Amino acid sequence: MHPTRRWLSGRQIAFLLASFLLGPSTSTAVDLYTVTLMNNMSFVSGINSSGVVSGNVILGGFSVEAAYWNGTAAVPVGTLGGGFSQAFAVGDSGTVVGESLNTAGENQAFVWDGLTMVELPTLGGNFGIARGINDADVVVGLATLPGITNYGHAVRWVDGEVFDLGTLGGTVSEAWDINDSGQIVGWARTPTISSRAA
Repeated sequence: MHPTRRWLSGRQIAFLLASFLLGPSTSTAVDLYTVTLMNNMSFVSGINSSGVVSGNVILGGFSVEAAYWNGTAAVPVGTLGGGFSQAFAVGDSGTVVGESLNTAGENQAFVWDGLTMVELPTLGGNFGIARGINDADVVVGLATLPGITNYGHAVRWVDGEVFDLGTLGGTVSEAWDINDSGQIVGWARTPTISSRAA
């Protein structure tokens, strides 16, 4: 199992806090929020400015599939041909990104544009995860290098083309999110193998 993959342990009830406001100048919170139970979502991981939520659904047994919440129900987005997918973020355009097994059994980054799930290229290896997306549909995550299966580099995908973001001198890095200004956050190892936020 790749060190960045997380498996679900038991059924989780996902929920969305639509808004939360604190009362004026008192130390007591005023309950002015709405909680929406997403009964068929098992995990949620992202939300866009329109309230569309990304995550997964369990489709029976242990079959996990990437999905988005459209306000009333979870909508599965499919896989790259394998038996697993997971969504990590959704852009304001409704584009969903995450990871999926392909027909070769490789875990790969994907982008789903509302109609089609597309496998994103790696840096020559056989593993990838898409973690974040901004309003320009620039995607960030991790991809492996040729011949290396146990670690990768932080990457940025622009119009389907992959760009290596490098490391802090160590062997591994991963990008977790990107804002609308193009600033990217993540982590990387240094030459002494310690992990640092980047």
